Amino acid sequence: MTQFHVGLIPFKKNALTASVDPIKYYEYRALGLPVISTDFGEMSLRTGERGVFITQSVSDAPAMADSAIQFCGDAGDASAFAIQNTWEARFDAAKLLP
Repeated sequence: MTQFHVGLIPFKKNALTASVDPIKYYEYRALGLPVISTDFGEMSLRTGERGVFITQSVSDAPAMADSAIQFCGDAGDASAFAIQNTWEARFDAAKLLP
């Protein structure tokens, strides 16, 4: 992945993927990669996040690819994301839920 320019998450939007939260998203963002994803599951909630490009249809994929390639991430952002999204941090957050 260190040779990637962009991380891709091309899932179909259907009943099976409606609740999916892809692990690849966390891996890509922790490495500072911009992410292009189809609009499905938890990825639908990430529209507008810095470095995340959600396609609504095949026709907008080229524009999303151009935007993702031009994205300039910050190593500090990637590091902070990785720290905030460790398994330990995620389990600790889950413990706080009612």
